[in-house]
This record gives sequence, C-alpha cells and structure tokens, in this order.
Amino acid sequence: MFSVPVRCAECAAEFDQFQLLALGVCALCGRMVCRRHFVRRKGIATCAACVPRRALIESTGPIADRDEAQVVALLTRDLAATVGDACEDAVVEAAARIRLSAQDDLDSYLHRVVDEVQQYVHDAFIDTTWPACPWHANHPLWHADGWRCERTGRVVAALGSLPRRAANHDQDAKPHMDIHRGFIRAAYQQALTSYNEGGLPIGAVMVEHGAIVAAGHNRRVQDGDPTAHGEMDCLRRAGRRARYGGVTLYTTLSPCMMCAGTVLQFGIPTVVVGEDRSFPGNLPFLRDHGVEVVLLDDPECLALMERFIRERPDLWDEDIAGRTHV
Repeated sequence: MFSVPVRCAECAAEFDQFQLLALGVCALCGRMVCRRHFVRRKGIATCAACVPRRALIESTGPIADRDEAQVVALLTRDLAATVGDACEDAVVEAAARIRLSAQDDLDSYLHRVVDEVQQYVHDAFIDTTWPACPWHANHPLWHADGWRCERTGRVVAALGSLPRRAANHDQDAKPHMDIHRGFIRAAYQQALTSYNEGGLPIGAVMVEHGAIVAAGHNRRVQDGDPTAHGEMDCLRRAGRRARYGGVTLYTTLSPCMMCAGTVLQFGIPTVVVGEDRSFPGNLPFLRDHGVEVVLLDDPECLALMERFIRERPDLWDEDIAGRTHV
C-alpha cells in the first residue's frame, strides 16, 4: 500500500491509505483527483477539467450514443441469460471506457467490448468458457458476426440471442447432438466392418429425413480400388440421385480432398465428422464453400483409427499417399 499520502492533482489535498476510496483516476488524463474534482458517469471517472473533452469525444467520435446503447443492451441480454443479472454495470463501464478511445468503426468497437466482457466473466466467475459452446465442452464461443463455435466456425446465436443456460451448454442443441452421435455410431460400425476385413477403418452413412439411405466403408484393400474411400463407397451405394439438398453425410474421419470435392460437386449441405485428430482433412475447405460441418470428436472413431495406424502404418501411408493435409 502507499507509504506516503496521495495528493489530489487539483487541490493538493492529502489522503492516506485508508482514504483512497475518496480518490479517482481520470480516464482521459490519468490524474488522480478527489471526489470534489471528478465526475463518475457510467462507471467511468473523469476529472472536472476533462469533462468537456469527454463530452466532445462522445459527440463527435465514431461511436454514437445509440451504438453504445445497443452494444450494452445485447451483451447484457446474453449475460442475463447465461450467468445472471449481476454483470450489467461491467458491460456499461466497458462500453463507456472503450468508446473514449475508439478510433475505428462499430464492428471494431463491438469486438473490443465483447473481449473485455469475456475477460471480466473469466476473472469474476473463474469461467474461461463464457459463453460455452453447446457442442464442444470446455470451449468458449467467439464473436464474429454472431457467437461462433471456435472448432467449426458455425454460428450458434446472434449477439443478444444466447439461449438460457448456454453457459452450461445449450439444452436445445442436445437432442440434435444425440441424433448426430446415433448416426455416427452407424458409420463407426461400417468402419469396424472394414477393419475386420483387413481394410482401412473408415465408414460413412447418408441420412435423409431422419433415416439411413446408404452406408459404406473404405474398400481400397477389399476391391483393390484406390478411390473407394468410405464416403465414395457410401455415395455409390446410394445410387443415382437428381439432388442431394436434403441429405446429411456422416463420416468417421475428416474427408480427404477427393471426398470433400465430391461433397461440393453434388451439393451435400451438411457433413458430420467423427474425428479429425488422426487426419485433419479438409474441414476448413468445406466450410469456406458453404458446407455446414459438425465435428463430434468421437473417442471411439479416434481410438479405432489410431489403433489401425499403429498396426498398419504402411497401408495408411498408401491410402493418403504420404500426404497428411489433403
């Protein structure tokens, strides 16, 4: 603590360590002044000499009153839905303080306020996952034109629209994830079948209107066909179709470029992937071309693939031609 009295920069009045609450640091000039010489508004202290300067910044700066109010309202709504109503003052203060130094457009201002509020929740609640991703435990959402999953890039909710209890995982999303995991189990069974046949353990199923319409697995070894990947075998077994707009393709492993290109060629809108740890594949490529990608991080899919790679590194290298990212 201070060993000598602290003086007000305006009147030179002295304050000891037990009177520091009577002082405030001006957000603009940084001087420490006593209560008689500062004005606190929206949680931000400004010395009397800087009050006109603050008014000028707020009236002529790039962020208007309505912009600040909108950001506060949306963030407060998300916080109220997830951690309660006790954080509004922190949002108001962050928005007001960042506005005083804002030199960019509204989007940049919004990102700075969101980042500070996320840090506040981290510090105040010892919560590093606010707001939490409903699909990936222990991963926070990040904001870029809406709250997005950091693993898939998929928008979970617009700012101000987080569902209640989203900080403890969105309950509305759980049924959808249960459905996805049910179908990935079917793809896993295809992968296991291929493994037991001496082939590569990669399986896929095609789902339409809640039902499996085709299933397949990697048949490189079984058929001697280097193009017979799990996804390709599944699509072949589905037969001729005029359109694929209503189907979802489930695959145990992140697709290679050949399979990812086929997804785009036929306009398959959604791909659900068991895991991408043993092979990163081309998930960013699919997302960049408008495909919705759901990554499950399924432990059984990963364990089977890792077991195969340990047992048959030669066959795995053959299948991917020594290339780990295509």
